[in-house]
Amino acid sequence: MGISLERVALAAATPRMRVFQGEVEERKLGHLQEAPQPGSGGRPIDGVIRVQRSHSIVRPVSAKTALDGLRRLWEDTTIYNGDSTSRRIFS
Repeated sequence: MGISLERVALAAATPRMRVFQGEVEERKLGHLQEAPQPGSGGRPIDGVIRVQRSHSIVRPVSAKTALDGLRRLWEDTTIYNGDSTSRRIFS
């Protein structure tokens, strides 16, 4: 992630996978800014980094509650603008 260890935290874990997140800084027009919230870098690791995202949301769920968790995540990342909706997209 290119940040100090003090800014990295274990966000979720299973017996085989760990997901680490860290507060990242972004450069916008030459100025450093904190990443928008929620928006910390995320890296799922099982010995190898599987995915790298600059902005991520980590929500641990069980297989039993995964569908409800996905619905909540979908709703939490929806922006309602009058007659239309859009999604907060994290890269």
